Amino acid sequence: QNIAMSATFNTSSSSFIDVTGVSVTLATRTGLMAFVTADFAYNCSSVNARCSFQLLVDGVATGRYAFWSEDASDYNSQPNMMGSISAVADSGEIVKLQCHCTGAPDIYIFGTTAGDGTKIDALEVS
Repeated sequence: QNIAMSATFNTSSSSFIDVTGVSVTLATRTGLMAFVTADFAYNCSSVNARCSFQLLVDGVATGRYAFWSEDASDYNSQPNMMGSISAVADSGEIVKLQCHCTGAPDIYIFGTTAGDGTKIDALEVS
């Protein structure tokens, strides 16, 4: 299964929340599991911003990716970033990308354009 996020999502939540449009519900199939990868394009709106991403697999946090923009030179020289998280999920489970930020910034997560941007892929394996 391959799902691409079509619209930009942003939040200033300091708690993990679901990123709209970046989730997959695996088919229920006997003897199968899936290797799931979420790729995401993002930007933080301020310096001293700490942004974290995680995959939630059937309600359990699995894997984490974090970014910290320390000063103006970091933010100004690298305004758009890419990240990736992978996890293994069982048949029938729901996998979601979540994010949060601290330091009072907004975090923007960009939709997919011409194959680049935010998406989630699930490859079933036996």
